[in-house]
Amino acid sequence: MNINESILANISTKVFFYWDMQQYDAAEKTLIFHINEYPKIKNFHNLLGVNYFKKKQFTDSVKQFEQALQYSESFAEASLNLIIVLCDLGEYQKAQEVMQELNAQMNQRTYSAKPDYIAIQTAEEFYRSGMFFFKQQMFQDSLIQYQKAIELNSKPAKYHIQVTENMLALHQRKKAQNYLEKIIEKYPDEYHLHLLLGLTYLKDQRKNTARKHFELAYTINSDDPATKTYMSLSKDWPVELNVP
Repeated sequence: MNINESILANISTKVFFYWDMQQYDAAEKTLIFHINEYPKIKNFHNLLGVNYFKKKQFTDSVKQFEQALQYSESFAEASLNLIIVLCDLGEYQKAQEVMQELNAQMNQRTYSAKPDYIAIQTAEEFYRSGMFFFKQQMFQDSLIQYQKAIELNSKPAKYHIQVTENMLALHQRKKAQNYLEKIIEKYPDEYHLHLLLGLTYLKDQRKNTARKHFELAYTINSDDPATKTYMSLSKDWPVELNVP
């Protein structure tokens, strides 16, 4: 049975609203109701799989993504989601097989200029999952997702920023500081990294070094409220002679 696109959009919007409100049980009931009505609509199975993922019901999540793919083998979004969950379950071989199948399905004329397309998209899905867990204050789970994203695509600075944010949330300040000191060489113009590194030095009472990074952050982005705040704050600190 087919479904009108506007009906599908309305149901999806309702599910997204429930997610924003963290009402995952309500989203599940809505999706199951409509799956009973339209059992072969791939989008509903994919959304239910995402919902189960958010509830950390990974086995149920896998079943729904696989169901979606039964109705549409070329449903790339479901394949990417399935790869994410399989990795979380430690089923890396199966995840690799799904990735290879997805690569094989891609139109080479469209993606020949982007040979790493699948890896990049999968990394972005890990990043989104990390953001979800971070908002839930599930910092260890969030950190794992960001690390998986970096394994697939280490280029985006935002991945490294979030890794550091998670380390700090987990009270791993020294670990975060060491990570920042290494990664900032790769992204010298990323103001957020300088700001975070400055904060770790400030916690260590190394105000001269903290000031240096706050100044760099402000020079790169003087419009950001945080850079303005710490730049103003650091101006009031006395110069510490012979202190790093």
